[in-house]
Amino acid sequence: MSRLTTARREIIEWWTPTATESAYRLWWRWTSVVLVLYLLVRAPVLMSSGVGSFAGVGILAPVSAPLPDPLLVAIWATAVASTAGTAIGIRPTSTVPVMAVSVLTLLTHRSSLGQILWFDTLPVAHVLILAVATACIARTQAVGPALSRVSAAMVRGWAIRLAAVATVVTYVVSAITKLRVSGLAWIGDDALANHISYTATRARAYGAPASPLAERIPSGGFGTLFAVCALAIELGAPIALMGRRYAFAWAAATWTMHSVIALAMFTIFHWPLSGAAFVPLLLTMSKGSTRPDST
Repeated sequence: MSRLTTARREIIEWWTPTATESAYRLWWRWTSVVLVLYLLVRAPVLMSSGVGSFAGVGILAPVSAPLPDPLLVAIWATAVASTAGTAIGIRPTSTVPVMAVSVLTLLTHRSSLGQILWFDTLPVAHVLILAVATACIARTQAVGPALSRVSAAMVRGWAIRLAAVATVVTYVVSAITKLRVSGLAWIGDDALANHISYTATRARAYGAPASPLAERIPSGGFGTLFAVCALAIELGAPIALMGRRYAFAWAAATWTMHSVIALAMFTIFHWPLSGAAFVPLLLTMSKGSTRPDST
């Protein structure tokens, strides 16, 4: 067997692990529970057309004006109902696609009103993958029982692994964006400390709570050290795909980073802090997620 053939087989096997039904259920229930809580907490923002400028992005690129509030309320209610239904396992073949479309529309509309938020992008990617996988699993039931079980297990494994890759890619893109916008100055010149202070000052100016730690973060060494660590964590995200231990270590470091951000800036990245961003990584890198023997 040539090296090219061996490499091709290894790539295919890496992308097509199997996953048990219990692991798959754990993933989509964790995802939907965290998502429905987020939709409830962010309801006032998500159901409002806002007062700023509107520039449609993604599926709303052809739209030139914000969606009317009554329509946003209807989409939000649909998203909450379908996500809650998915969380408790009510007809996932029906609730998951509705959840994916409504959540995609709702969060895309929010991004069209201003800044495209990272903590909205990754959840959307995960629910879209979940929707495609659910549809594929339903299709496997048309084949024989034995082949159906193997096919469904491979679809579950592929979906969880793809969600893990999506998590990794978003962190790498985040790091590249920082470097493209600010260059190496982002890890020097007190850029991070100044950003934290600016965030606190802006919050106070608008009457919002600000972290008391913001003014206590020293300039110089600490800010530079944290910036270097954050950049290393984001650029180093691909190591999480090398195995379970690497995935756990990277997830722990990333969760710690977001905890520090939450304490210093009152900025909550709900997807990683709740663990939803890391569940696919920990599941797909586990010893139980292996491709079935071809024999």
